[in-house]
Amino acid sequence: FLMLNDFALGDRIQLSPSTDRWMMGDRYGLVTKVGNKYLHVLMDKSNKTVTIAPSLVSPVSPMRDY
Repeated sequence: FLMLNDFALGDRIQLSPSTDRWMMGDRYGLVTKVGNKYLHVLMDKSNKTVTIAPSLVSPVSPMRDY
């Protein structure tokens, strides 16, 4: 599992497929805050900030322009 110190502001993440938000299509987002226990993530599809445990997200490599 990943820990809070594995994330930084602005990191792209993907939610775990075991979450309801992932099932509803809200899969990717940006880390806006790293708290003491949880991450605050601005989701791409819903444009909402959600609070989620770091064990339920995985980092995504940033998009590159070629």
